[in-house]
Amino acid sequence: LVMILRHILEGMGGAAGTNVCVDSPDGGGKVVMTDGISCDSVAPDTFVSWARQSKLDQGCEEMPDGSLLEMGSAGGILGFGGKSLYIKHEYFPEKKECTASVFTDDALSILDFVIHLQDR
Repeated sequence: LVMILRHILEGMGGAAGTNVCVDSPDGGGKVVMTDGISCDSVAPDTFVSWARQSKLDQGCEEMPDGSLLEMGSAGGILGFGGKSLYIKHEYFPEKKECTASVFTDDALSILDFVIHLQDR
């Protein structure tokens, strides 16, 4: 997850320290969080639209429900292994939140993990 956050920050032209295995602000267990993000090109109120457009530019398929589907392998997306992955990206501008649900099957029924990005 740290590598995913660093990849997103790099794409934004931003930087932030990363904290691993900290308590979730919503009480949902342990999470990876960044310190305050410093970035000249993407502001908190435009992050969700920037993130969605970035995934469209990378060739993600737009689904009927407005989510985006990314297909690849763990080696290509996360930097390890070689199993196929299907990532459903969902965007919630009103909550300033993005989620990426990672599945290991094309029917999107076997959930591996979920990544939440939210401005707090």
